[in-house]
Amino acid sequence: ANIFWMGVKKAFQGHQVGTSLLNAAIQHCTEKGISSLTVETLSPKQQDPNYLKTYHFYEKMGFKPLFELKSYGPDLLMCYMHLNIS
Repeated sequence: ANIFWMGVKKAFQGHQVGTSLLNAAIQHCTEKGISSLTVETLSPKQQDPNYLKTYHFYEKMGFKPLFELKSYGPDLLMCYMHLNIS
C-alpha cells in the first residue's frame, strides 16, 4: 500500500494526530493482508526544515529509506520510504 498524501494542520502537530492517522493506515493494511507500506517525501538532502520534520516523523514510525529519485524535476530530490508491516 502507499500513502499518497497525509498532512496535519500546524495547530495540531505534536498532538499525536499524524501518529493516529498512520496507525489507522497500518491497521487497515493488517486487516486487508497487506504486508508493506510506502510513502514519498522530500529527501533530507534538500535541507527543507518542514520536510525534515516529515522525514523524521516517518523514520520515527519505522519507515526506512528505499531509494531517491527526482520524480518532479531536477530541483526536487524525493525519498521513497518503506515500512514492513508485521
